[in-house]
Amino acid sequence: MNKHIIYSTLGGILEFYDFIIFAIFSKIISTTFFPNHSSISALLLTFTIFAAGYIIRPVGGLIYGHFGDKFGRKKTFSISIIMMAFSTLFIAFIPSYASIGIFAPILLTILRLIQGASIGGEIPGALTFVSESIVKRKTLACSIVFFGLVLGIILGQLTSIVINKAFTVEQVNSFGWRIAFILGGVFGIWGGYLRKKIHETPSYLAIEDHKTKYPFLDVLKKHPKEIFMGWALMGLVSSGIMVFFLIMPSYGNLVEISSNTIFLINTLVLFIVTLASICFGFLGDKINKKYLILAAAIISILLTYTIFSRLVTNELTLVSYCVFCIFSFGISVAVIPSVLTELFPTELRYTGVGLIYNLSFATTGGLAPMLIFYFISETGNLLMPAFYYVLISIIALVSLLLYPKQVKHLAA
Repeated sequence: MNKHIIYSTLGGILEFYDFIIFAIFSKIISTTFFPNHSSISALLLTFTIFAAGYIIRPVGGLIYGHFGDKFGRKKTFSISIIMMAFSTLFIAFIPSYASIGIFAPILLTILRLIQGASIGGEIPGALTFVSESIVKRKTLACSIVFFGLVLGIILGQLTSIVINKAFTVEQVNSFGWRIAFILGGVFGIWGGYLRKKIHETPSYLAIEDHKTKYPFLDVLKKHPKEIFMGWALMGLVSSGIMVFFLIMPSYGNLVEISSNTIFLINTLVLFIVTLASICFGFLGDKINKKYLILAAAIISILLTYTIFSRLVTNELTLVSYCVFCIFSFGISVAVIPSVLTELFPTELRYTGVGLIYNLSFATTGGLAPMLIFYFISETGNLLMPAFYYVLISIIALVSLLLYPKQVKHLAA
């Protein structure tokens, strides 16, 4: 496999590895860094800090995008993973609230914000870099980058399992959870070292004399249609990750499916779907990607309600769920990331991709759990995840009307 793809994928692995371990160990983190007056209040504050790292991602995307378009992909792209790595590592060494008081949650918040901002620049940088470095197989390359995200989820889950098996409950609460963050930090530092071996992309070197002064303003002024279309299409990916995988442990409790069953199904289906997405990435380099996205959107609109209806009544088979996810979410995650890189010219690509990617994950992805569970609590209707994803799919389908007949901004 091309080293550019491998080194670009490392940041995505770390991003979702951190996402999962923070969520898994959130209860322990809440009791470690907040006063023990109320366990619920401490947990809410922990998730608030978690959300803050998520919300700041668009800001980080704009900052890293600006410097990526002004000073080069390699430099900016290498800084983002190092900042992610050290902020993850330092979280492991923050003293508890009992030791340093209010400074414990303050330090945790600062590190989460640095982490979130760096994540905001990492995946857009990876997509931009591989699309400009591997032009003839860019769809395949971008699908492999997203395979890294899934690998991060699986590694995070496996790490938590090993830690919980290796240590007692008291040891996990005391120091075991910190090991997960140390491993993530060391992995990121190693990834930053490897990225020193890559070279600047040919596309960026070709525009040395044509850089724009304010990439963000130019993206807003010159590419509003591309921003909307990219946001709408990326919604299939960001909301799909939430609806079909990340909210499933909590949703499983509502429909009376055991957490162990959900974990096994999640891990197996996610891995199979991502492997299938690499095949769709290969196909996306051979045919018009618009038709693949069209197929994914239509399948999602027509079948999502049926899938969740059968899930609620406990009539859904693993095979049918897996096949559905392959041809809805699998196609989307394979093809859409590369489409984002083709919406903008080279001098605006990092900024444009960063804006769309982070805006989508902060809205259609980040708001999904809150909206879905709010409407479930208000209406009692357990099919809200289906309604939400169908709505996102309809918006994506409409946005395809803006899809260019011929791609103008191919990385060269």
